[in-house]
Amino acid sequence: MNSAPNYGPGGGGGASAVGATGTATTGGNGGNGTASSISGSSVTYAGGGGGGMFSSGTTGTGGTGGGGDGGPSGNGSGTSGTPNTGGGGGGGQSDSGPAHGAGGSGGSGIVILKLNFGDSELYTFTSTQSWTAPAGAKSVDYLVVAGGGGGGQRGGGGGGAGGFRIGSALSITGGSSYTITVGAGGAGAATSASGNNGTVGSNSVFSTITSNGGGYGGAFVGPTYNAGGAGGSGGGGCAGFSNGGAGAGGAGNTPSTAPSQGSNGGAGINGPGGTASAGGGGGASAVGQTAPSTGQGGNGGDGTASSISGSSVTYAGGGGGSGNTTGGTGGSGGGGDGKSGTTNGEDGTANTGGGGGGARNDTDGTGTAGGSGGSGIVILRVNF
Repeated sequence: MNSAPNYGPGGGGGASAVGATGTATTGGNGGNGTASSISGSSVTYAGGGGGGMFSSGTTGTGGTGGGGDGGPSGNGSGTSGTPNTGGGGGGGQSDSGPAHGAGGSGGSGIVILKLNFGDSELYTFTSTQSWTAPAGAKSVDYLVVAGGGGGGQRGGGGGGAGGFRIGSALSITGGSSYTITVGAGGAGAATSASGNNGTVGSNSVFSTITSNGGGYGGAFVGPTYNAGGAGGSGGGGCAGFSNGGAGAGGAGNTPSTAPSQGSNGGAGINGPGGTASAGGGGGASAVGQTAPSTGQGGNGGDGTASSISGSSVTYAGGGGGSGNTTGGTGGSGGGGDGKSGTTNGEDGTANTGGGGGGARNDTDGTGTAGGSGGSGIVILRVNF
């Protein structure tokens, strides 16, 4: 019996080149993208995805600029395009049925604006990269926001906001290279019948300025009632359940900066009749709320507004704590709402440093997940 013939799908087109045509033995390579230095360093965007194969053979590679590769042999799935590049997803491989490899997802896009203000220029960074200061630059005004903390799960507290730091006239040297680090949000607590704390957000860094990731939301991980984690802003403490001791709020502004980079998280409470609920995560301008004795989770602390981008935007709100009847609301500035029942906590908003919302987990099954913290951001206004 003859084996099935090979079929090589074509690669996806890129910004600067067409996708390659497939052959009987190979999937087509994705077309290459185009490089841009608008961010201050050369980055390639918009590469096409590589083609998979119908049967045996070599799958195509993704084009430069974030294109995903075609899936490996054995019904492998295509690689997803790189986030914030616009790269195409790779095609899936299909050696034999009934299961076949899935196609890779396309990478998210990106918008970068370089604004001129006469004697200054504005740069916005939503991912970690190297940046070369323009010639003649003398100083920067800056906004550095870290990733928010993830919300807890099982009486879970809200995640603390990422550290928020602003300043002006920080000296730089024109033509010099600087590493811009943009912190990821901390993962929300994974589903579990026994409970999990959230995860601390990651730091954002420019030059001598470090904003610290938000503290995690605490959870009841039997038999321990966990406090919220410390961080740029502290995470909320877990609910007490019945007569157990609830978790305290996590410390904000950790490590200490002046001015303060954030606030403390709120404490959870215990109590009879389902009133026990979790505390909200701290925000840049306000502490997280201690859970009221009404079955509602504590609200996340509010963030702080900045107009460095040319318009007023609020960053670094704390995540709401989970509640027996109603979850706490996330703080202004991207904080995710806490939830009750069997609903997952809400994620913090990307590029705000908002904390993730806490999850209640009212079942003894697999449970619910805490919301993930929002990623951070760095904005520089360069002065000449």
